[in-house]
Amino acid sequence: MKYKNPFFSAVLIVLLFFFGTDQFFSQPISGGLFFSLKLCSGGSVHASGYNYYGQLGNGTNTDSNVPVQVNGLSNVMALSSGWFHSLALKNDGTVWVWGRNLYG
Repeated sequence: MKYKNPFFSAVLIVLLFFFGTDQFFSQPISGGLFFSLKLCSGGSVHASGYNYYGQLGNGTNTDSNVPVQVNGLSNVMALSSGWFHSLALKNDGTVWVWGRNLYG
């Protein structure tokens, strides 16, 4: 039998009580090379970090240390990212990709 830390369990219960499970389990994120994506409630996507190849999806190549909304995306259900590109799977089954397009 593995030892369980009662302090950790108590802290987790308190956090879940005050913030709800959505704060910990229902907000998918994905990380590329020096940038990150977050799937927000309602299916919108926000990104922040390095943006030289447009991987933040906001129509610029300007880096952002605060989250910016990805243009033209809604109803997203899953995210993924590579070194310099981002991907989103929408509820209708379409996949949207943006960022560096080195190999087409």
